[in-house]
Amino acid sequence: CWADLSLFIKVGCLKDEDFYSKVKDIVIFKDLSGEYKNLETFREEVLAAHKSAPQNEAAGKEEQEEKKEEQPTEKPATVYYVSDEVGQAQYISMFRSAGLNAIVCDSFVDPHYISYIEYKESGKFRFLRIDADVDAALREGDAVDEEADKRLAEAFSSALSVEGVTVKVDRFKTQEVPAVINVAEFARRFGEMNAFYGMEGADADRDMTLVINAANPVVAA
Repeated sequence: CWADLSLFIKVGCLKDEDFYSKVKDIVIFKDLSGEYKNLETFREEVLAAHKSAPQNEAAGKEEQEEKKEEQPTEKPATVYYVSDEVGQAQYISMFRSAGLNAIVCDSFVDPHYISYIEYKESGKFRFLRIDADVDAALREGDAVDEEADKRLAEAFSSALSVEGVTVKVDRFKTQEVPAVINVAEFARRFGEMNAFYGMEGADADRDMTLVINAANPVVAA
């Protein structure tokens, strides 16, 4: 029955701060495997995955030394979300292959609700649509040959006939996908808000990045 109740509860949260404080922990979201969890559970999973992620040994030692000198601070957990399970199927497939998870936010009120959470729970959550920063989520490692990557990016840039698109090169955990398009989260949200209220401006297409996967055999060739 959550699909029928969730809209009323989320709208109630947006309209009444006291109501939000009482029910925020029981608001649940479906993930990519079809399970329902609250945001705090997702946050714990994200932070746990970040701690267990392998890192460069030298960089790890430097980071540990820096942490000794810094005061402990709470960093926001990046929670990826899906707004269209069909239209974003390729990104979902890449996330599943990499063992990553995301929540489903496919109702008209969800964009407003997650923005409200970022405001109310400042420092705890950062929401990105699954196509907003996919290269950061799926990145395998640092550049092997920076000069070669630079030449590759320049070659794609010169071949594109679309203006305002940035080209960059990364190495993904999967070799199957030759390239993906990142859409800046802030610009897209602003554009969607304007469209919702019948306003013009803030076209998200002006802030897109074409990310070339250097691990793909076709690109590497």
